[in-house]
Amino acid sequence: MSEYVVKYQEIINTYIEALAEADKHRKPGSGILGIGPGPGDDPCHVVMDEQVAAMTAEIAENETDPAVIGELVKAVLQAEKDRKWPEAARWAVLATQRHTIPLISRISKSDREEILEWFEKTYPKRRQVPIQRQIISALKASETGR
Repeated sequence: MSEYVVKYQEIINTYIEALAEADKHRKPGSGILGIGPGPGDDPCHVVMDEQVAAMTAEIAENETDPAVIGELVKAVLQAEKDRKWPEAARWAVLATQRHTIPLISRISKSDREEILEWFEKTYPKRRQVPIQRQIISALKASETGR
């Protein structure tokens, strides 16, 4: 397991702890009908997203090994399906998938094919959000050399 995947897992674990802490301090019913802050309003979502963005920028700048880059791309893309997330957290984790797009062209053809197959099976076209369509486009564009 690469240092980047370990770092990513640490970011996710810290995020899970922050979610639990935020839930402890949330008033019952807060956020219902738009009254008061809801689970999606906690700053821990933004912090996690910024940390993933910084890490993927770091790997884009410093890493040359396609296998290491591919391992991180897989970890980020699969994180949303790795566990049962609270709804607000699931969307935040799903949103971090966008940070993999600049890395896709730098992974091996076999990793791209494997990721594309898994991604299309896991996220059927009718259930894809726009960022996932962009990821699939990037995977396919890399396949054709565009």
